[in-house]
Amino acid sequence: MKSIPGNFFPIFCTFLLAVSTVVSQSSSSQEADSLTPSERCEACQIVLKTVYGHFFKQVSSRRKLAHQLRHECNRHYQYRRRCLLFTRTNTLEIIFHEMGATEFKPINPCTVLKECKSLHSPIIETSEERTNGMDETTTSFNDNTSTSTDETITVVE
Repeated sequence: MKSIPGNFFPIFCTFLLAVSTVVSQSSSSQEADSLTPSERCEACQIVLKTVYGHFFKQVSSRRKLAHQLRHECNRHYQYRRRCLLFTRTNTLEIIFHEMGATEFKPINPCTVLKECKSLHSPIIETSEERTNGMDETTTSFNDNTSTSTDETITVVE
């Protein structure tokens, strides 16, 4: 059995210190890249809303849905790995069923898939909600305009 040289221990300790530093830096960079629960919920809703919009609100087949999901997931770098899990059979079935409903809200499948919790709010409103809100705003704006026009006419006389 050979004896260990006297300078082996300091060199070995330096090597271990360097390796542990590299490992801790790589794990901290992974932690920095991970998403918070609210960011995951938001990303899930954005992906599903984009895919649903691609099909013009009529998803024709599971195969096309899976293809479009894969395409959209690859566009979201930090969410890609979790997003690609949506293309599995059981998960895809849930998404396909939800998109077949008359009124699709991305928060529903994201909650079922545990990307969102019940305390998260939907980030995207439906087009009907957006249209109704605009109609009310436009109507009240027109009412205010006609009123101010009448007042202006009165002032001019």
